[in-house]
Amino acid sequence: MLKKRLMSILCASVAALAVFLALVVPAGASQPSMDRSLPSFRVTSLHQWVVDRMMLWAPPGISYVKEARETEDEGRRRYEDIANSVISVTYDPAERSIFQGDNGRAMTAALLTSIAFYESAYRKDVDTGVGPRARGDSGKSWCLMQIKLGRPEADGRTKMRVVVGSGGGLRFVSSPREPGYESSWGGEDLVQDRTKCFRVAVRLARMSFGSCAKLDVRDRLSMYASGQCEAGQEASRRRVSRAQSWLWGSRPPLTDSQAMGLLNAPFPGPPEEDGARLFIDTPYGIASSWFT
Repeated sequence: MLKKRLMSILCASVAALAVFLALVVPAGASQPSMDRSLPSFRVTSLHQWVVDRMMLWAPPGISYVKEARETEDEGRRRYEDIANSVISVTYDPAERSIFQGDNGRAMTAALLTSIAFYESAYRKDVDTGVGPRARGDSGKSWCLMQIKLGRPEADGRTKMRVVVGSGGGLRFVSSPREPGYESSWGGEDLVQDRTKCFRVAVRLARMSFGSCAKLDVRDRLSMYASGQCEAGQEASRRRVSRAQSWLWGSRPPLTDSQAMGLLNAPFPGPPEEDGARLFIDTPYGIASSWFT
């Protein structure tokens, strides 16, 4: 009797699940899988290496800021997208690395991840630009890397804007009469597109390292932190030292040449729908959410 009752409950549960799937999954729709051949972006063990460190430094789901509240799963998913932006910029063949050597680009990615930790702790409100605490420096600094472009005008755009040149350069403009103004980015653009945020940041960091080249390597981020090499050493040392400690304790899972070969190889076809991501190298404790 009990066996029949259990079988009846099981059959009812399976039927209910089938009805649910029929409602939420369109007919003919494919389910996420690990072997997608047409991803919207590639996922490597390098991505998980960055996400793991972000989760360690700033565990999501515990913020006291209202607009930054999220579950741990929501935070991990957002961290995965942040990691992809960091890697998309630092492993872009057109973007010069701050550091040289077999792992120079991984070192650059580690530095950007460390800077973002100190500038924003990867907080959701800063990332999305929502809430009274979303911008630092009295509302003048934008996005996860806190790029200082001033408060927004009445139209929501910043007057100060940044022009990113094709040769790795960067300059600031504030008037439509200045060359490059039409294609410039404002603070609002850096929030809407994380990749732009990190691209501006890596160029500012590279400029800082170049301008402060006579200082100890730990102090070469001083210009990024304060606007001049003569100040900001304490902030620079915290950011650089955190990245160094990470690299000393956990080597990148891929060399630069390995990662560049994987990330920049041609896609086999056009991207699939948003959310489709292909894991393309040896697993490194990859999170299942990368494939959903």
